[in-house]
Amino acid sequence: MSKIITHGATMYCSLGTEKPNLTVTSQTFRRIADALVGTEGDNKEMVNIPSFGVCKCSSPNPPCFPHPQG
Repeated sequence: MSKIITHGATMYCSLGTEKPNLTVTSQTFRRIADALVGTEGDNKEMVNIPSFGVCKCSSPNPPCFPHPQG
């Protein structure tokens, strides 16, 4: 079953140091509780999904960039 996410949803990476928020840019008309509903089009790293901060998985610690699937 699909899950609905909206603009401003907090995202999480277990190896990142930040919890950024989703930015919905794919549409401007569908809303839930006055927040735009995200679509599969909102999967662009650094546009819709910001960095998760510093990656804890290696040293030196590079920026933690998202790699959306799907």
